[in-house]
Amino acid sequence: MRSEVGSLQIRGISAGYGLLQVLHDVSLTVAPGEVVTLIGANGAGKSSLMKVASGLLAASAGEVLLHGQKATHVAADERVRRGLALVPEGRRLFGAMTVMENMELGAYCRDDAKAIAGDMERCLTLFPDLRSRLDTVAGTLSGGQQQMVAVARAMMSAPKVLLLDEPTIGLAPAVVQMIARAIGDIRRSGVDVLLVEQNAEAALAIADYAYVLEGGRVAMHGVARDLADNDQVRRAYMGL
Repeated sequence: MRSEVGSLQIRGISAGYGLLQVLHDVSLTVAPGEVVTLIGANGAGKSSLMKVASGLLAASAGEVLLHGQKATHVAADERVRRGLALVPEGRRLFGAMTVMENMELGAYCRDDAKAIAGDMERCLTLFPDLRSRLDTVAGTLSGGQQQMVAVARAMMSAPKVLLLDEPTIGLAPAVVQMIARAIGDIRRSGVDVLLVEQNAEAALAIADYAYVLEGGRVAMHGVARDLADNDQVRRAYMGL
């Protein structure tokens, strides 16, 4: 049975921008050892929920719990220190800095040099294409390589929960498969994952559990493989 105690819990979250309310009483749980995906159409509120979870957008109602502790009013940088890392939509790299510099910035809140070096090596094992490009300016990389850097940068903070916002958008199928394998490796390393994806078919193939967001509300949730076989989900989000 799925654990009701999650490494990340969103409880009754409502949020928006000024007078525009985007999220309405949204609840979800990332249980230990899981990849959880959040799927939905453009404008459903997926990225807004990721911003609430990471502390970049304040909630007007509800609460966020990280490892069972309330984090609703905890600043974004403190959430990183507590083990939460976000890979934002669009990657948001420092384009004029090198790959190495971007990755090192991911460890800005750490001072354990030996552990940082170990995590650097683990990231380069996860994304071997980056090993020969550490001195390359990040803005000159391909989209797929930039996404690798963005994930590696987040992993350098030594997270316990990783938030991935549209990590495969605009990428070639081969790169999508590589990112999917990396997410599996990250989960097996002991990091729980919340994945927002426009590519519902890929997301449901990766995830253990899934939520469908429609109009800022959870319309459906369940075991990912069950939702992948659901006719309504297949028609609405997979074009099948």
